[in-house]
Amino acid sequence: MTSTGRPDKRAAIERAARKAFGRDGYTRTSVDAIATEAQVSKRAIYNHFTDKEQLFLAVALDGAAEVTEATARLMELTCARSWTCRRTSSPSAATASPPWRSSPTTSRWCGPSKPR
Repeated sequence: MTSTGRPDKRAAIERAARKAFGRDGYTRTSVDAIATEAQVSKRAIYNHFTDKEQLFLAVALDGAAEVTEATARLMELTCARSWTCRRTSSPSAATASPPWRSSPTTSRWCGPSKPR
């Protein structure tokens, strides 16, 4: 990853790329189209990313991270609302592992049903 430019420009490029890739797909999206969408020069894109593939991977990884975070929040909410989530030891031990995983400090699986 090159990233010699400003973080705000990089964020604008990634937002524009996400929109363009989502709308037109990887093959039909050009670096010129991303530059136009982000209102930056093509050179600015290459200051942050070595090529279109690297930009696509950065956008895909950011998307995957968002999905992972949303899933974790959902699992925490599910556990917090579930009557099966009962801790059997001290409160500090209860926060040692994510609530959706079974652990030695949990008497039962946290969540709507036991994993298979």
